[in-house]
Amino acid sequence: MLEFATDTYFTLINSTWQHMLYDNGRVISGLIYYIFEEYLHLTVQEVYSISYISAILFLTISLYLCAKIIGIYCNNVLCTIIIASSVIVNIFSIEYFLFIEKGIFMLGILLATLAFKFTYEFFDKRKIKYIIFSEVLLVCTVYIYQQYMALYVILCLPFIIKYADNFLKFIQNNIVVALLYGSSMGIANVTTKYVLHSYRLPENYNINLLNTIHSIKNVFVNSGFIIPKYLFVVAIVCSIVINILLNKKNFWHTIYLFFGTVVVTFMPYFIGITSDYSIRIMYPVASIVGILILNVFVNNNIDTIQKIDLTKVLSLGVLLALFVIQMYSFQCNFIERYKCNQTDKYICSIIIDRINKYQSENGLEIDTICIYEDAQRTWSYEGLNRSWLNPRSFVTSWSDVNAINYYSGRNFQRGEVDEEVMAYFASHNWDTFSDEQLLFEDQTLHLCVY
Repeated sequence: MLEFATDTYFTLINSTWQHMLYDNGRVISGLIYYIFEEYLHLTVQEVYSISYISAILFLTISLYLCAKIIGIYCNNVLCTIIIASSVIVNIFSIEYFLFIEKGIFMLGILLATLAFKFTYEFFDKRKIKYIIFSEVLLVCTVYIYQQYMALYVILCLPFIIKYADNFLKFIQNNIVVALLYGSSMGIANVTTKYVLHSYRLPENYNINLLNTIHSIKNVFVNSGFIIPKYLFVVAIVCSIVINILLNKKNFWHTIYLFFGTVVVTFMPYFIGITSDYSIRIMYPVASIVGILILNVFVNNNIDTIQKIDLTKVLSLGVLLALFVIQMYSFQCNFIERYKCNQTDKYICSIIIDRINKYQSENGLEIDTICIYEDAQRTWSYEGLNRSWLNPRSFVTSWSDVNAINYYSGRNFQRGEVDEEVMAYFASHNWDTFSDEQLLFEDQTLHLCVY
């Protein structure tokens, strides 16, 4: 079923390949969009279907590759699949499936997973060709979505420990991963800033450590309101306890894995590149439970432990409980996304009807829509949950007028606000749609978002 993120309305109305290439610096994403827009000329439903099918395919391959490596250390197939799923399909992965470019997003995850596979091969065989393969794949990854680089690093962390016979080898392994990460990001940043001249890289970095730390706490406590409050924290604590009880030496391993995951995920926030705490950007940090459980099997000679059965039961119990709740929450979020989309369409239809009525009565054609807010504009519609995943089309500047354009087939322009009209709308506080939120003036519609 076709569904819309706020970005989708922009994508369907505008030339997206230029936006992806020049505004975001996503070279591969821009190339894919270019082919779809300039050569294939497919319908919206066809593009959406291709994107969805390819997303499932790429995600499945990613899980397979990850599970194959985990299977070396865990001979239980069910356990292997669950651990791989908890890392790759974590609680924050849902947002990628809420965008029309879900296929491209999953391609990025596949490339990052492949890069991890070759880095693992390097740790195991110490052949330089695997480093070259990893570097090429990581450059391709960062040209799709920069934050997948953090997923690559997080996947490598338990194996950095595994293939470190001494402290010096541990440092060397970290340097290898850091150089692969840094060089790939450096190539992408140079391309983005100096070749494509994207605004994505700011001139002045706004570093706010206290705000970042506060936001990290909110992520762990609220988990984007996707799953029940505190559940993510409980799962992390259980994973830490399992590691430490199994082997006291795991204390430092656990500290390393925990802070490594947090730091690499939130690095863009620590250095001031971004302040956008969208779920899709924080996706890598949600792999922390799976990585901690993976460490139980990778770095403990699990087959020789007497309490192996209890360890498996505890590990699988944590992951299964989280996964079941996660999948239930995913279904609820998808259903609510459809409800939000339907309400958007309904309100757009009312607005289009009022525009048509005004035009027929006054002999004028509306060509401009100016957007305003009332005293307390709401993020989503009443009755939908508190998740960060259900914004309505009228709450972002790139989707408000574009949604009306999409459903009307018109090309209304977004106009500049009028100060008097803005003050008038700000003095009201509506709880539902009303005709009072529409003020017509010549060829302009002043529209208030409640």
